[in-house]
Amino acid sequence: MDMKLIRSDPDEYTTMKSMICFPIGCVIALVFYYSVIVPIRLQEDTKRVVGALLGISLAVGFGISTQVRCIITLVIPIFFGKSGRSYVAAFAVVYLIGGPVANLMNNAQEVTGSLSCITELLANHTASKWELRLKPLGDSLKELQDYRCEDVFSQGVIRCRKWFGSAFDKCMKALWVLGYAVCWPMKLDFFCELVRFVPGAAGLDCNSMAVMNPGLGEVFLAAKKMTNGLESKLAVNLQFKMVKSPGDLDYTTAEETRKSTMHEFETRKVVVDFFMTLLQRLLAFTFVLVFISAYKYHKNYLSDFRYDNNYITAYFRRIDARRHGTDKKVLLPLKRLERNDVIFPSTPKLQKRENRKLVKGTVKLLFRVIISGIVVLLDHLLYTVLSVIGTHSHVDYRQRGEHHIDLKVYGNGFMGDIVKLFLEAFNQKHEIDNITTNLGCLPRPSKVDSVKVYMMFGIYAAVWCLLYLQAYGLRMRRVISGFYYRKREKRRTLYLYNDMLKKRNGFLRHMRHKVRKQVKARELKVKTSLVVSLRREFPIICCFLILFGSSKDTCLICEDTEGRGFYKCTTSGCNFGYCQESATL
Repeated sequence: MDMKLIRSDPDEYTTMKSMICFPIGCVIALVFYYSVIVPIRLQEDTKRVVGALLGISLAVGFGISTQVRCIITLVIPIFFGKSGRSYVAAFAVVYLIGGPVANLMNNAQEVTGSLSCITELLANHTASKWELRLKPLGDSLKELQDYRCEDVFSQGVIRCRKWFGSAFDKCMKALWVLGYAVCWPMKLDFFCELVRFVPGAAGLDCNSMAVMNPGLGEVFLAAKKMTNGLESKLAVNLQFKMVKSPGDLDYTTAEETRKSTMHEFETRKVVVDFFMTLLQRLLAFTFVLVFISAYKYHKNYLSDFRYDNNYITAYFRRIDARRHGTDKKVLLPLKRLERNDVIFPSTPKLQKRENRKLVKGTVKLLFRVIISGIVVLLDHLLYTVLSVIGTHSHVDYRQRGEHHIDLKVYGNGFMGDIVKLFLEAFNQKHEIDNITTNLGCLPRPSKVDSVKVYMMFGIYAAVWCLLYLQAYGLRMRRVISGFYYRKREKRRTLYLYNDMLKKRNGFLRHMRHKVRKQVKARELKVKTSLVVSLRREFPIICCFLILFGSSKDTCLICEDTEGRGFYKCTTSGCNFGYCQESATL
């Protein structure tokens, strides 16, 4: 019963086949879900919905449809083909981008951050030096401003007293009888003194006594009076010209440079992450291409007898054996030229066409491996350089400086005293002594995950294995299709046998006619090796050469090698030979 079920036609035992194949379809759906759907960056709910729909479709289709069973089974050998290798190789690209390429960008970002930090550190050093130079002058101006501030509030008190006095006079003139009784509040000008407390209450204390010498005010008034006297007796003709300064240069601070650079890297990182997500999602569509290839093979197998129909199978040999038993023309053994167009599925040796595909695919794969190796090497070199810099470039920088302004006036006269009082505010002393380090600016490179690198090259090795096994895998497509469609496979094999038989007869007739034409035109030429020539000219002496394959003659018509039934022309001066089939044609 088991063998009958296996060898039965697609329309037989449908119920039993459905009961057996439905659980198998469920297992295939689970494998497809965890190998294709799960690695895609989708939301969990979306993954479950897509996985459920595909799982139900695959399980039900595998259970009730022979076509679906054949297509799903064909996915296995098609994985050895171009579509399957492209799907597997795409994972190597994912590991390449997620590993060495992403690590390259991270280390490049570390380099940029380190340079920006050093720039900012240098800017801070420059700022400290300028502060050392300008601090004394700033303190002097601040002290002068404090004095000016106190003078402003003193002027406010004087004006307040004048206002009270003016208001009292006006009130007395208006109310001269009861004026004193009504206008006496205008005498309370001591309220003006409250203005002096405003700066202290507002945090703007203008106490200049700590920095200014006593008597400066009187001396200043006297100096001002003397200056007014000089101005009245001195005429100055002042001429000037307005010079417009150029516009402000467009400059960028160190902090702005650092922020803009980091923003640029963040933008690039977002692009890489987007590309990674897109690539992983495209992997699912790449797997769909495998199903499409399986569907196309299934369709062509059922619709075209010539499609992928060049296999010398066991049924092909049985047909040839039956013809041999009835003394009909047979195809086996095949001619030398015919062997290049057919495939012997049972032989482990790769044929010429399969070898060409292997060499071509190996060259392409080797090119990918070299590019990936260069990327890995660049990442390793950058990591090594940054590690050396981070280990041996630690520097502690100490800044020490003193800026002392000491203005001395040696005059003892009135003007000397005035200048002394004015310039004493500029006598300042400022020191700086700090230590800075570039430890925070040293790069801290990250090392690429070696697992991703090994996985990438391991995938390339798997791709090459699939490439090498491509010939055997593609041979399985016919076996699988023949298992599901036995009658169709027999008709395809019979079509191949008849087609090859017709082609051989036509080829032999064509070659006989061509040879006769060349003989008549005396243009018949055949390349012959030295060993064959020696054996022809000295058959007795060189008889031992028959042990070597290179000494065997070839058929003039089909170029087949000398073997059983080989016929040599007996005409004098003719050294050509014919195979049995060409001689009896």
